[in-house]
Amino acid sequence: MQYRDRIVSYLPELRRFAGALIAPGRPHSTGEIDDLVVRAAALVCRETSSREKPASETDLRLGLYAAVLRFAQSRDYRPSLPPGPPPTPGSFADGLLSLQIQHRAALLLVTLERLSYEEAATVIGVSRTFLVAKVSTARQLLARRMEASGDRRATHLKVVK
Repeated sequence: MQYRDRIVSYLPELRRFAGALIAPGRPHSTGEIDDLVVRAAALVCRETSSREKPASETDLRLGLYAAVLRFAQSRDYRPSLPPGPPPTPGSFADGLLSLQIQHRAALLLVTLERLSYEEAATVIGVSRTFLVAKVSTARQLLARRMEASGDRRATHLKVVK
């Protein structure tokens, strides 16, 4: 499989991650989410010359996730959210949006994208121990927010692998 085809094969999961990262609870057919993913994929293509391609599929995949996160955190990147009402107060999507982007990314990489703690730490650029702390904090903050709204599902968010 050619390098660009390998990148294209990861676009659906990158799109899911980007949607949950920048617009949870909103329709995921927006141009902003696609723009973020395309920018990240183009960056990875530009950053790697033909002699410096990632050695493994894991390296490529994690590099793509890291690029999505970098663009989402960039001061220059300000998505215009899709039309429609914001997430319902007290909803899971509202709770996700209340988290700082690093906490949201840590939680999403481990839960939604099912990356190992080591892989998620690589994407975010922190140690495994620091990532575990970020995931734990994100779960606690999200659980508190949901519990405050009377959502009993929040108790499942406190468990850390």
